[in-house]
Amino acid sequence: MIQSRFASRWWILAACGIYLVLCAVAIAPGSGLQYDEALMVLGGAQMRNSPAILPLPQDPDTWQCVGGRCFPLMTVRYVGALKEYLAIPAMALFGTGAGVVRAVGVFWAVLGVYGIGRMFGPAPALLMAVSPSLAGHTVFDNGAVAGWIGALGLVCIAVTRYGEVPGATRAFVAGVTLGLAVWARANFLWIAAAGAVGWSPGLIGWVRANPRHVGLVAAGSVVGATPFLIYQAVSGFGTFEAVGMFSQAGSWTDRLGPRAAMWAESLVCGREYRSIWGGGPVPQWQVFFPAVVLVLGWLWSLRKSGAARGAAVALAIFYGFLFFSRLPVAEHHFVPALPLAAAVAALGWTAAPRLVALAAAGLYTAVCLSWHYQAHAGLRATGGIGQWSSAILDVKQHLESKQAGRETRILDWGLQNSLFVLSDTRLRTREDFDSHWGVAVGQGGLFLTNSASGTFFPKPYGGFHRALALAGYPVEPMVFRERTGRIFAELWDLPPSPPRFAPPKFAKLEAGNPAHGAQFVGVHEIEQGVWRWTRGRFALLFPAQSGARTLTVDLHVAASVISRLGPVTLSAWAGEHRLNPETFHGSADYTFQRPVPEGAGDPLAVHFALDRYLAAGAVDPRELGLVIKAASVE
Repeated sequence: MIQSRFASRWWILAACGIYLVLCAVAIAPGSGLQYDEALMVLGGAQMRNSPAILPLPQDPDTWQCVGGRCFPLMTVRYVGALKEYLAIPAMALFGTGAGVVRAVGVFWAVLGVYGIGRMFGPAPALLMAVSPSLAGHTVFDNGAVAGWIGALGLVCIAVTRYGEVPGATRAFVAGVTLGLAVWARANFLWIAAAGAVGWSPGLIGWVRANPRHVGLVAAGSVVGATPFLIYQAVSGFGTFEAVGMFSQAGSWTDRLGPRAAMWAESLVCGREYRSIWGGGPVPQWQVFFPAVVLVLGWLWSLRKSGAARGAAVALAIFYGFLFFSRLPVAEHHFVPALPLAAAVAALGWTAAPRLVALAAAGLYTAVCLSWHYQAHAGLRATGGIGQWSSAILDVKQHLESKQAGRETRILDWGLQNSLFVLSDTRLRTREDFDSHWGVAVGQGGLFLTNSASGTFFPKPYGGFHRALALAGYPVEPMVFRERTGRIFAELWDLPPSPPRFAPPKFAKLEAGNPAHGAQFVGVHEIEQGVWRWTRGRFALLFPAQSGARTLTVDLHVAASVISRLGPVTLSAWAGEHRLNPETFHGSADYTFQRPVPEGAGDPLAVHFALDRYLAAGAVDPRELGLVIKAASVE
């Protein structure tokens, strides 16, 4: 343990306060609850409302039932259910809003700031507190980062207390925190192994001098990891089975470049966080400056002894796991290294002239605060983009108020978990990715999917729309939009037994030919004898053909659309196959030409969807998308 001459619990508490304020700034704009973010608290919502097992899909054996009450051991095979239990009192007091879910993670992760401060002094805690990446990945916690950070802080607190006054009780408690940390996130073993090697000289001496305390730490670890160990027993080592399920192809040199970029950006504001509001790239100097500061701090720390050298070795080993592992590594995996990185930078830079060290710290803080400002402004303007969009709240509100009691079939990834938590388990939903879509459409019901440009699973989306087109449905779903105006989700309320058109006859369609009208679905009447306006979603039907086929659509993007909406993107599906989209930046004639994959369907239904279009009443009583002139499949 080290205590610099500036160390003070008040400074550590101040760091915790700064971190909490900056997290509150990120929470305040009210972005939506992302699917995996909701996954981390599904059990909390379920246990609060029902003794039954979670009705949504879950990994095998992660839930167990005893005496008529079911509870989770793990959220997924390698993430424990700790956050799900922590969420229960917060949800009971404040509801299941996205802000409440995020506050649970933040108030757990603040232990990381406090624990690092207790172990290494206030300077590393202050560096952690201002980090946009740390705040972003613990607020928007879709990667279970808050569990890592909070567990690390808890271990640091327990180990520090033991180091101050060694004793049997404190040794046992330290062991409990280690076991709890492994349950919270099995990858914590990477940090634990790195720390054990980094401080191995002192650790070996302690083991030899304190065999009784070593036993108490081991016993405490078993107690803390009890849910994790029970899960391994009932699942046949499900966590280790999960490790074997994931492997990234290619050599380590192929992985090194992308991982180095993720590492460098994670020291400031990584792209995973920026993508939530569509933030721009980090300037190159802001990427290199923190990386150089950290490398210099690491080199200086290696030249020291004790805590500084141990932290440097531990950080190198932890980064070694991340850079060279064949397991898939994302940016959020680098964020749990930030506490060690902050400690190494702070301890190492004590070797530099004080004014130089203060200048570097001041510049880093200024860069971080600028990104916090950009994040707040971007989140306030957009409400979150894509799966983070606040539009999920509109979907939830509509289903609760207008469709209460009805089951909603969800045809794409990214919606069900969020709606389950936000509605406090009230909504009835079912993910449906593999139905016979002609039968499903004929039966009718509620169908919910992401926008055309935001689909994750193209096959069910394309199959559903092919069935709609062949059934002759007018393409008029209820649309939910992001604050930016882009479509977030579409809800279809279909009556049973829809009408069906006669089989399509013509492979070449002319918009001005009345005989071809039945093969235009979601398209308005002929204008000036040669063209038609489409709606925001429309479809074209073509007869069965053999051999390779190419789709060609002649269309026009009107000035009234571009001037009001800006660039528009056209997405398309041939049957269940997604075609490459195209973005139109100006008013002009265009030819949309794409190869049609084999097996796209005979007869062929091609479904189109615009990410932006003119709503009915904007410039015309009708909904207006593009102007279509002709189309063919040959």
